[in-house]
Amino acid sequence: DIEHHLLRPLYKDPRLHFALNCASVGCPPLQNQAWAAATIDAQLEAATLAALSMPRHAELRADGLHVTKLMDWYGDDFSRAGWSPVAESIPAWVAAHGPPPLSQAISAAGGQPDVHFADYDWALNQLSAP
Repeated sequence: DIEHHLLRPLYKDPRLHFALNCASVGCPPLQNQAWAAATIDAQLEAATLAALSMPRHAELRADGLHVTKLMDWYGDDFSRAGWSPVAESIPAWVAAHGPPPLSQAISAAGGQPDVHFADYDWALNQLSAP
């Protein structure tokens, strides 16, 4: 409720999807720091880059760009007028915010590869004790 009824409508930033976390395997990585007003833009960008650097969240394959199901469920957030940052398509958004090798691969594929959404893994994201 906090994410969908307060933070998304208030801040209108699609990077929130890579910062907020339900602690399942399908979620973006948990951050190991507190969110701070003075550094929030850099933190959101870092959280987005961390997620899009993982093949389970974004990967260009022979049949197209495979991305997290979050981009299917909340796809409009990535291109909606009044939201920022936005792009004209999911591949363009991923290219703008993903790691350079992925961005270059999307560009080399013509900038608009077919988009496929990965199944979401709701299993608990557990860390094993050393």
